[in-house]
Amino acid sequence: MGLTAVANGENQIDLTWDTNPESDIDYYQIYRDGSPYATSVSTIYSDTGLSPG
Repeated sequence: MGLTAVANGENQIDLTWDTNPESDIDYYQIYRDGSPYATSVSTIYSDTGLSPG
């Protein structure tokens, strides 16, 4: 699956990815540093409150 990450200012990154072709997907799990961090029911997620660097 293709993943795109775009910085949106200094404190936010917007993630988008290709739809999973499996029809039984309820949500997408987002990981940070190898650990589960968040979920999204769509192929878009905005991670906010970040620090530069």
